Amino acid sequence: MKPADVAEFYHRLAARDPIELHYRKLQGSGLIDNAAREAMANEIADEISRAFAAAEAAPFPEPATVGVGLYAD
Repeated sequence: MKPADVAEFYHRLAARDPIELHYRKLQGSGLIDNAAREAMANEIADEISRAFAAAEAAPFPEPATVGVGLYAD
């Protein structure tokens, strides 16, 4: 795939981003403003950062348990 094709593909996907479309719908209906949108985005980013830090701090599972819960019994 050529770089121009990749850029076009990215822009088409970005135009259909469900999160961005939902934000626009909420703003268009007057349910949130830019400040509320930014606060929501910051809260989400903080939650992701905390989850990532918790995952990094968690110990690795014991090798013998790696398949436990992987498939329904």
